[in-house]
Amino acid sequence: MSDSAGRRQRLERLLDVACASRGWSKRRLAQALGRDPTKLVPESGNPKLDFVVALAELLGTPVGDVVHFIMGPSDEQAMASNQPRSTFEQLDAQAREAHRRGAYQEMVEFAARAQAVADTPEELALACNREYGAWDGLGRYQNAIEAVRRGLEKGPIPRWLELMLRSNLANAHYALWNLTEARTVAGEVIEVICCDGCEHPNDELTLAFAFYVRGNTRRRMLQGTLKNRSATLDRARRDLERARTEYLRLADEDDNDSFRAIAHTCEGGLLELAVEDGSVVPMDAIERVMAVLDRTVEEDLAGDWLESIGWWCVFGSNIALGHIESEKAEQPLAILTNKAHDIAKTLDNWALRERAFTLEHASRRCRPAASLDEGSWLMDSEDIGMLVGTMGRFPTFRATGWRILESSGIVC
Repeated sequence: MSDSAGRRQRLERLLDVACASRGWSKRRLAQALGRDPTKLVPESGNPKLDFVVALAELLGTPVGDVVHFIMGPSDEQAMASNQPRSTFEQLDAQAREAHRRGAYQEMVEFAARAQAVADTPEELALACNREYGAWDGLGRYQNAIEAVRRGLEKGPIPRWLELMLRSNLANAHYALWNLTEARTVAGEVIEVICCDGCEHPNDELTLAFAFYVRGNTRRRMLQGTLKNRSATLDRARRDLERARTEYLRLADEDDNDSFRAIAHTCEGGLLELAVEDGSVVPMDAIERVMAVLDRTVEEDLAGDWLESIGWWCVFGSNIALGHIESEKAEQPLAILTNKAHDIAKTLDNWALRERAFTLEHASRRCRPAASLDEGSWLMDSEDIGMLVGTMGRFPTFRATGWRILESSGIVC
């Protein structure tokens, strides 16, 4: 069957469902959709946007779901269905290897195939967790949330696996700036493990990660208006201190340098909090951040350590924007946001890229001599691609992204 024939067939099925759900004839449905009854299904199988929106409204279904159904299986799903059957263990190993190489699109495929051959709820949940890791690497955090939810909904699974999935769910919400959801889900994970203890070797790492997510979520909450600001600040500090302690302990036990890098990121978040509570002078904190930046040149850092430096750039930018006069903040902000962009590009890290764009936009607004008039933000095609990709991934960033596009003169 051709692609267009498949789309026509799927659209006809949706129209049949719409008629059945309303008790309408095809003629009555065509009237509601503003179409000629003889031309409800276009030859190409690609209906116009207004048609899709109207059909979605009649079905009570999100527009995106209607589009996905009409378009049919994704490339990776189609590929998965045509691949020779492999065992769950083989596909899981391939997914882990793809993750190690940073081949996240391949990882999506292996995870989808692993879900198709999974025989137990535990295997299905593990495959969904692999899919989460792939979407996380691609910066597709809404897809990551859906993958985790699928893993949690398919039957009873071991406690350690459920807690790991929930901590990953909290992290995806944190990346999307769904702060209440991130704090709540991470808090539930912490409560279970702290009350009932660690029953599985993975629980210790899950607990450290949950403290990391909740601590950073509370740190981000301080950027808004809070009535209980002092309490939130204190809780954020305690969470990040606990996360740092746990990651350092695990790093020593496993001789894992990645865990040391995450502990270092916690330290940067704690520095931002120390400025927030007045225990560290803002310019002293900026000097410390700049000293940390020098490590990228001196030690040629990569991986988790390079990402940690990127987050220190974010922490430093937050400090400069929130606590230093605009004239004095201009130079460090330019250095820090440029470095954050560079690291995000090197690592292809979308969460870091979103922060870099957001902070650069905020810093330009604070410059006395600068403006955000049309043409003031120079961007090449690669920059525009990264900006548009960031807008697609982060709903809360879209308004800022449009303002940047307007400042670049690309849109009016």
